[in-house]
Amino acid sequence: MNFILNLFSAGIQNRKITLPSDEELKNQMRIISEQTFLPYLYKVSNDSRFKKYYLSSFVLHEKYDEIAEKIADIFSANQIRYFFFKGYELFPLYDDRNLRLSGDIDFCVDGKDYLKARKLLEENSFVLDSIAKHHAEYVYDKSYAELHHQLLEEGEKGDKFFHNPFKYIKSCEGYRCHLEDEYHFVFLLMHYHKHLKSGAGVRELGDVYLMLTKKKMNYQKIISYVNELEISDFFNTIINELEYIFEYNPEQLIQCGMKYYKRDDIEELINYSLRSGIHGFGKENDVNKNKFAHSKDNKFVYLLKKVFIPLHLLFEKYPYSRSIILIPFAYIHHFISLLFTKRDKLNRVLSVESKDDDLIKFGIE
Repeated sequence: MNFILNLFSAGIQNRKITLPSDEELKNQMRIISEQTFLPYLYKVSNDSRFKKYYLSSFVLHEKYDEIAEKIADIFSANQIRYFFFKGYELFPLYDDRNLRLSGDIDFCVDGKDYLKARKLLEENSFVLDSIAKHHAEYVYDKSYAELHHQLLEEGEKGDKFFHNPFKYIKSCEGYRCHLEDEYHFVFLLMHYHKHLKSGAGVRELGDVYLMLTKKKMNYQKIISYVNELEISDFFNTIINELEYIFEYNPEQLIQCGMKYYKRDDIEELINYSLRSGIHGFGKENDVNKNKFAHSKDNKFVYLLKKVFIPLHLLFEKYPYSRSIILIPFAYIHHFISLLFTKRDKLNRVLSVESKDDDLIKFGIE
């Protein structure tokens, strides 16, 4: 196993390891950073040279706690039910939560409360940064917070299953609620499935591993959800990755009906993820080329979609386009903007000679 995976598993499993030579470590630092594993270096070795990364993570988590408390105060005062999910909700699973970095806080309200929630956030110093059909992203004190009313965007694989997450609430403390563990678990699978198409690191595998080993989940319910979402091959791929990195034993899942088979090529996907970096932002990864390679569109249709973005995104990017007669001019504006700011990325898409289906065998379609 390579050092980065050993670093990852040692941090998750609370083990100490010996760091490699300074020269070898220097060669690995970019990928360690791209995987958000810098705090692990101090945790697994107590080497004071890396304490600064651990302390930076500590400060980040303190700030997220402040933002979460602010959100709780706003929504509780206005009787709005909400729940956190992904990173912030998973921090307690880590023996040391400072190992789990996150780019934002994700939280969700019921669809009927979404517009009210947005208004309240904006009245309380949350600044709208971007918007999509299923969420709005805000900046508060230089940190990001993402308000959802659905977990996946319409048209994405599994969107109907995750359309109304409040049907899957297991408990509430006041107005803060918690998703059913099994439902949250399969959402993490779907979210990772989505990002792997354009490139995604291995960090999310730690979340999946900790949910399986620290939560008392109903495995039969998980298998039922996996089958309903038609991701049994992908789930098998994930379990094979957990075996490889953490020596996870899938016997209980198999007894509960999991479709399991051993993969001899799992290193291929793991290496792809190590090159990709978190959300595909690794230096060796090309997000746009990957997105095209794993889309169902030909080059012409793919590029058209890049130019003719949905109206809600056009209105957000070019507010003047809310006047109907100015919509055509906004699209021309957007096209010219792409030519000047994204030309290299678009050229890389045009350079793809054939569709790359190397991820399909792993259940990533």
